[in-house]
Amino acid sequence: MGVLWISARTFGSDMAGSMENGLLSSLSEDGIDVTLISPGIIHNENIVHHKVDKFNIPGLETISGARNIKAMISDIISSYHSFIMIDWRY
Repeated sequence: MGVLWISARTFGSDMAGSMENGLLSSLSEDGIDVTLISPGIIHNENIVHHKVDKFNIPGLETISGARNIKAMISDIISSYHSFIMIDWRY
């Protein structure tokens, strides 16, 4: 089973990301293949991560990230992903 997770959380630099990091680790430990699309950098070899570039201008972060995701999503999503989680900000 594969999970595609689209998150606005900046992994690797956001101190409030402990819940998301725990969820990523738990999913991969349970044998679930996780593909993550998000800003930041993931230090987990069991996660396939696609980095999203965004403007660091207040008010434009979400829309610029969403545009970049829209450009790359067709190359990433497949029938392999049986579950897709999308952050409410996107």
